[in-house]
Amino acid sequence: MTFDARVVADKLLSARKSRTQLQATDIDQEATTMDEAMAVHTHVMAELGAVGAFKTSKTPDGIPFFAPIPANDVRPTGSTFTGSELVQVGIELEIAFRIEQALPALDDLEFSDKLKAAVVAYPVIEVVDTRLAFLETCHPMMKLADNQANAGLVFGAPVADWQSLNVTNPGHRFTADETVISEGTGAVPGGSAFEILESFVQVAGNHCGGLQVGQLVTTGALSGLHWIEKGQTVRGQIDGLGGVEVVIGS
Repeated sequence: MTFDARVVADKLLSARKSRTQLQATDIDQEATTMDEAMAVHTHVMAELGAVGAFKTSKTPDGIPFFAPIPANDVRPTGSTFTGSELVQVGIELEIAFRIEQALPALDDLEFSDKLKAAVVAYPVIEVVDTRLAFLETCHPMMKLADNQANAGLVFGAPVADWQSLNVTNPGHRFTADETVISEGTGAVPGGSAFEILESFVQVAGNHCGGLQVGQLVTTGALSGLHWIEKGQTVRGQIDGLGGVEVVIGS
């Protein structure tokens, strides 16, 4: 059967709208390649609107992968995601970069240095949800097709002079209400947060409009992924980058 990205996208969009999750039996075919997942993104984002950020990381064998985050779901620290916006709630504390100026050409001999000058760093909390009830058993590329289970992104204050900071394994503290869920030295999956950004910029191309000034790029969870109950205030602190907070409504 030829993979039909439009059909899969429509089912994911329907689940988003109804705040429900698809069962494995609801999906006739899963995305099994990165190209198929990317094709689903294109259809989904055509309905959801502008891209506000990209969620990115690397596969265990070092291949960068990424998914768009709708601009409506990118919010400043202290914002609320209502309980009705989410089916289940996952949280991740991450380092992100915001594109502040035009990016250097990929073949520029000073690409890395110019990219560092073109971005500022932020502490962010990614809010995770899924449109897939079978998230634990689906093909990894199907999870990617579902925008890598993203529900939103909350950003703290910018740090312009981040270049001397530890963006590989900084100390952090992550709490939900008064419960500490992650603390100590965190490790960016795949290495340095900047190296994750650099790899993404080199492969992003024009996917979902391409990487634009004003967009944020996440680099993977320092804290790991944690599933929590609704009705809690989540706070994160990353050494050198400061704090960020999101309220998860009941």
